[in-house]
Amino acid sequence: MQLNTNTSPGPDKIPSILLKQTLYTTTKPLLNILKQITESGHIPKILKSSIICPIYKPGKERDKPASYRPICLTSVIMRAFEKIVKTQLVQYFEENELFNDSQHGFRQSRSCLSQLLNFYDEILKQMEDGSQVDVLYIDYEKCFDKIDHRILLAKLQSLGVKGKAYEFIKNFLTNRTFTVKVGENMSDEMIVISGIPQGTCLGPILMLIMNFDIDSYIKNGKVGSFADDSKIANKLNNAIDTQKMQQDIENLEKWTNENNMQMNNDKFVLLCYNKNPEINNSYKLSDGTIIKEANQTRDLGVLMSNDGKFTNHVINIVSNCKRTISMIFRTFRTRDDQVMLTLYRSLVLSKIDYCSVLWCPNDLSDLRKLEGIQSNFTLRMTCARTESGNRRDYWQRLNHLGLYSIQRRFERYVVIYVWKILHSIVHNPGLEFRNEAQVQSRHGLKCLIPRYQSKLRENSFLVRGPNLFNSLPKDLREYPFDYTIHQQQAVNNFKRALDEYLSIIPDEPSLRSDYTKYMTGSTAYGDVTNSIIRKM
Repeated sequence: MQLNTNTSPGPDKIPSILLKQTLYTTTKPLLNILKQITESGHIPKILKSSIICPIYKPGKERDKPASYRPICLTSVIMRAFEKIVKTQLVQYFEENELFNDSQHGFRQSRSCLSQLLNFYDEILKQMEDGSQVDVLYIDYEKCFDKIDHRILLAKLQSLGVKGKAYEFIKNFLTNRTFTVKVGENMSDEMIVISGIPQGTCLGPILMLIMNFDIDSYIKNGKVGSFADDSKIANKLNNAIDTQKMQQDIENLEKWTNENNMQMNNDKFVLLCYNKNPEINNSYKLSDGTIIKEANQTRDLGVLMSNDGKFTNHVINIVSNCKRTISMIFRTFRTRDDQVMLTLYRSLVLSKIDYCSVLWCPNDLSDLRKLEGIQSNFTLRMTCARTESGNRRDYWQRLNHLGLYSIQRRFERYVVIYVWKILHSIVHNPGLEFRNEAQVQSRHGLKCLIPRYQSKLRENSFLVRGPNLFNSLPKDLREYPFDYTIHQQQAVNNFKRALDEYLSIIPDEPSLRSDYTKYMTGSTAYGDVTNSIIRKM
């Protein structure tokens, strides 16, 4: 029932919708097949075959095979079997804490956002101590496709995966076949000699198992991982610290060689935060390649700059949103509110919202740029004028459409994320909560605000989040998590309660109701702030 009906069938040509519609007649024979596979350890060839569909990577040269990502179309039946095995594997590894703690990819309660929050706060702490922080971004060449089956299977055994489970995975990985499909043309069938097929349910978990011991090789720095994307951060105060960073790089190369993997040396990126000109931090790889220092780099979709700010990321988002908006208005003639609002939410707001809990700006100029995107879009919709022909200002348009301002939207996401951390729905990057004694029960639950010294840390999630959460009424801070219903439904219940509370707080700057004046008004943040904290 959990199978996605929109996915294409594999070589057996059995679509998932067929299995769903014949559920009660196919369950028993499928169960018998799965039992035979687990008992014998043999998976039929048709269930291990795959069709490779090359997906073009934007910005690459179209005539080179390396410019395409090989996505596998595998048997829907096999994917259902994989989900059962995956559930057992994940439970075993999580309960026994066998995954490396720095790994946030493909794990429950962890995500790109949780990894970025955890790593970024560590950088800010070290910058506050006056240290230089060097962050090295590592790139592996075709990591999924070049994994050595022999090494992966050995790691599985070392972690306690034996017996029928081991034989199932071994048979799943070995003697696989594939054909490549381009248009309507199919290549000859070939045997897979290495790698984990992308598009399978077990593939991501096997990737994590392959990388589970990478942290043990990094002796001095902090590791951050999301699947095969890894980075190392070291704080530097003197020349000895640079030697420690170089040692971590050498240990990383040692791990790479032992696991029969290959690095993209030319794609390594070094960011230096709080750079000290007296420290010579030149690093090189074993082949003599000098790692190039950059001012910024993309990390899991967020543009990270060596000044610790996200101004460049905001500029990049605004540019991308403007291109998307231009495409929308060129493509669609209608300016109907419902149609335009649907397009705006799916194609524009999705770009603005991504990881906004991490980077949402406190600087007025950055905030104006983002609010300007929403203002310009709504200005071209039918709602821009009333039925009598009068023009609505920005705040009136938001109220008419039922939209939050960008600033209010960001603060809402932050509050929701803190509540999720409180109830262990997402990974905790370091927040602490305290419930006052019964004598002081009127204060209720509070999120502790850590000490900070810099403006950067003041606007970080670990400071901004508790401030926003503590500004809520007691009943909202202590809103219970209902364990009798599905997790997503419990989260939605809290969102509704939060929205009811936010509906009574005016969503516009206290001194500016006209958006044009707001854009050209005072540069002092306090004069035009729209934060719920200032309105309490």
